[in-house]
Amino acid sequence: MAGLPSMTATEEMLMGAAVRTTQGASRADTACSGAGFWTLHAATVILFALIAVMISATALVAPYFPSARKFASKAEQIAPLAITSLGQVATILLRGIDLSVGPTTSLVTGVASNLLAANSSLQPTLGILACLGIGALNGTLIVALRTPDLVATLAAFSIVQSAALIVRPAPGGTLDQEVTGMIPQRVVGFLLVFVMVLALFLMSGALLARGRIGARLFATGASPQAAAVVCNGIGRIRFAAYLFSGVMAALAGLTTAARIGPGDPQAGSTFTLVSALAVVVGGASVFGSAGAASGTFLEAALIILLHNLLNRRQVSAYWQYV
Repeated sequence: MAGLPSMTATEEMLMGAAVRTTQGASRADTACSGAGFWTLHAATVILFALIAVMISATALVAPYFPSARKFASKAEQIAPLAITSLGQVATILLRGIDLSVGPTTSLVTGVASNLLAANSSLQPTLGILACLGIGALNGTLIVALRTPDLVATLAAFSIVQSAALIVRPAPGGTLDQEVTGMIPQRVVGFLLVFVMVLALFLMSGALLARGRIGARLFATGASPQAAAVVCNGIGRIRFAAYLFSGVMAALAGLTTAARIGPGDPQAGSTFTLVSALAVVVGGASVFGSAGAASGTFLEAALIILLHNLLNRRQVSAYWQYV
């Protein structure tokens, strides 16, 4: 950690010193040079290019793919994975990972198929808040276990997955049309759910790049010991990160439930590892203190487009994982 005069040191100066890497360059220093800009945004630029190639390749296989209807369908599919991945960004920045996001998404679809059903006596707003509360409770549980992140989230994975199977042993139930009708709604020609996802990512990207929240996450991920000296709220930062991850997984579950209709205990089964993939390939480091929301969103979109292309080529789902 850099030495600073005690009389003139401010919180911003101390935080800036905490986020400096072992090479002696901070994120701000890196961004000032051309090479530094490429280092920070290489993943975003490459993913943009790959998405353009993927859309072009899909258009060759399916000439009618580049249409407003098709893009709207893809936006619906991208939204749940993108939301889950956004929550995963916060945990990976802290050198952790949330293994419970997939089961949380599955559990919320099952709970939503009961609380938000047409015959439910509960108001839709209260039902949605209850579903989001599941994610918040899961995030609280992870931190309350007071064990390494991998162990805590693995325990939460087992608990939440079991709860999802108890609530819905098999796919079933359905959501009220008042809830499912939110998916096809449009704002200035774009799907409402996609606009909401973009707004979430833009806000999160701004907070990570310029906000105090982002500075604290990067500082803690870079050096927990140094960050603990600068600010005494390391426990609160970890709690907030996993709370955010849990709520985002629950929001993804609501989006999935509104799109597919019935509750499904396996709806989010692939989200755990795929969301981590989206974060890491999107430019984040598994060693913490490096990552961007924009790259995560683009990688989530690329994964969905790749699945779509392979489906159109009638590639088996088992080979798609390979």
